[in-house]
Amino acid sequence: MGFAAPKKPPKKRSQVRLALLPIVAAGAGGLAVFATLPDGRLRSAPSAVTAAGEAITVVDGDTVDIGGKRYRLQGYDAPEIYHAKCGQERDRGLIAAARLIGVLREGEVSVRRGAGREKWGRGLARLYVAGRDVSELLIAEGHARAYDGKSRRQGWCGK
Repeated sequence: MGFAAPKKPPKKRSQVRLALLPIVAAGAGGLAVFATLPDGRLRSAPSAVTAAGEAITVVDGDTVDIGGKRYRLQGYDAPEIYHAKCGQERDRGLIAAARLIGVLREGEVSVRRGAGREKWGRGLARLYVAGRDVSELLIAEGHARAYDGKSRRQGWCGK
């Protein structure tokens, strides 16, 4: 009777995320550092990016925390990271978030807050770097799509 080699325990999901992030983030045209929080959510590492003295933390490609408040960036839709419908969408979401971090580090950042809130309770805002709307940059580079906040979002998973 032979003995089978012991099986390695499966990696926890958070361990897999941390192993893949440096590769995905490096492919975005810049280095972005992400951390996994205890609840399993990814966050960009605190950065020196500020606007009018308020710290900006990238949550995903179209969501940021500014001065401790969460904002949905208007004018575009980026792939999801946390509620992705497929691996391709999550990977593209990580790249979009990494690119947003890179864009915010390219020049002076200003914020224009919109009126009201979106359906998830986030405030609405637009970010500008050196006077240019970040939505235009991310759309032009293929990391996002134009989105008015009202119509149905298109999927990011291949067909």
